Amino acid sequence: MNLVTGATGLLGTRVVFDLLQKGEKVRAAKRKNSDLETMSSVFKYYGDKELFLFKQIDWVDLDLLDVSNVYESLEGVSKVFHCAAIVSFHYSDYELMYQTNVIGTRNMVNSALERKVDYFVHVSSTAAIGKNKEEFQRESNAWKTDDKNSYYSLSKHGAEQEVWRGIEEGLRAVIVNPCIIIGPSNWNRSSTSLFKTIKKGLKFYTTGANAYVDVRDVSEIMQTLVEKEIHTDRFLCIGENMTYLELFTKIAKAFSVKAPHIEAKAWQANIVWRLEDIKYRLTGKKPVITKETARSAQQVTKFSNEKVCEKLGFKFRSVQEAVDYTSTYFIQENL
Repeated sequence: MNLVTGATGLLGTRVVFDLLQKGEKVRAAKRKNSDLETMSSVFKYYGDKELFLFKQIDWVDLDLLDVSNVYESLEGVSKVFHCAAIVSFHYSDYELMYQTNVIGTRNMVNSALERKVDYFVHVSSTAAIGKNKEEFQRESNAWKTDDKNSYYSLSKHGAEQEVWRGIEEGLRAVIVNPCIIIGPSNWNRSSTSLFKTIKKGLKFYTTGANAYVDVRDVSEIMQTLVEKEIHTDRFLCIGENMTYLELFTKIAKAFSVKAPHIEAKAWQANIVWRLEDIKYRLTGKKPVITKETARSAQQVTKFSNEKVCEKLGFKFRSVQEAVDYTSTYFIQENL
């Protein structure tokens, strides 16, 4: 039995689908009030037209902070795919991220050790990769704590430390560090919301750059690592490095809308996040732009996929393929 946490999310949905398609048994963990409508529509898009695979899912409501609940969810489980996490770039969510990402992972690791699961795959992030002055950031970079680390990166680094501690205690585990994942999901959530923003019309772009990867590739890498029994290691999952403008233009073209064409200067972004912060303090409404997102939008960060390509002989899909595949889903759903 495989347990997938965060099963209704962008990556979790694909992991569940791929496992079921291989004939594996899957226990999918979700929150009590999770909406399964998007997940079922994505399953249909993936090829499960009659939801034959979807109906085979063994659902479990999971609270990562409830130790007994976590332990019970692992009964009879041999492999864990820990995809669940909170992603936010606002300081008010740090405690929530710490509890879910760090303490939640600690509870998963401890229960996996007690249950003697065969294998544990932890989904981390490029945010947990240490930064150096080289052109490309790699898995071997040393972590450095400074005031430029986002609250999210701190929580993901803390989660990784829990996994490494579990490995020291005998857990066969591997860590994957995806960049920004592109794939069909709820376009009101996480990275997928970018498609909604551009579809509705986005005029501004920044000069920063980042890395992107197709959701199908991340899921395939995770399961290949399990099949090859590779553990006690971590792997960056990077499809392509490109500027935000390049990505925005590809998405705009897929929707046949005008691409962003006005450069947002750093000083303008700094004014906006400060105004947004004032509005948040007055109204409690979460800001569209934060200090962290304004800073990262201007940074050029590149990551290397050399390690996973050499170790697994893996070939990534292009960002163009990922954008086309994802935008087609939204068009078919008439969103």
